[in-house]
Amino acid sequence: MDKGFNFLSIYLTHQCNLNCDFCAQRVWDSDYEITMEQVERFCTLCNDVPAPFIRISGGEPLAHPNIEDIIDMLVHMRSRVGMFTNGTLLHHHESIIGKLEIIQLTQYEGRNDEAVARYRNLPNVNLIKRPYYDNPHLDPDYTVDEARYLYSKCVFGAITVVGDNVYGCCRGEPIERFIGIPLHVKLKENWVEEYKRLDPLPACQHCVLVKRENG
Repeated sequence: MDKGFNFLSIYLTHQCNLNCDFCAQRVWDSDYEITMEQVERFCTLCNDVPAPFIRISGGEPLAHPNIEDIIDMLVHMRSRVGMFTNGTLLHHHESIIGKLEIIQLTQYEGRNDEAVARYRNLPNVNLIKRPYYDNPHLDPDYTVDEARYLYSKCVFGAITVVGDNVYGCCRGEPIERFIGIPLHVKLKENWVEEYKRLDPLPACQHCVLVKRENG
């Protein structure tokens, strides 16, 4: 079931200045915010993981008060660092733009039009349309084979670190929180061996990704 280590995702915060009701994370009532000590631990304990790319996400990562220091730490760890953002706070942190290999700027029409117009043509900005998801725990009755098929096709499979926890995919944390199924291992020495034994299927059985037109 191991999909390899194509990239690492690190979630900085669950806060977002847009608070969209259609967001797949649906975690805006959470006060989670990664500490600098946790970022340092991430850099130390994930340094040897053979994943060339680090993906910064959230929440809105630019809402983290130490975003610039965190990016400096991550860029020092890996030369290839990217970030998912709605872009509305980027004008406060334009010094980070050149440090990131790619900025995935998600377009939410009527909500971040000014940011899209301002940054969409930068060479390292990739404009993406708002993704559409079904409920993250729509159908818990998938068979193991159906869940395994979903996992094999999922574009979101990745090592995802939220604080001191490591998840098998970027949706494992919200599913764990909603459903109560333990889907993580602790970020500690030798965590990779435990991670390799992590069973992704319970998450897949509660996660339906639907690629709709313009999604």
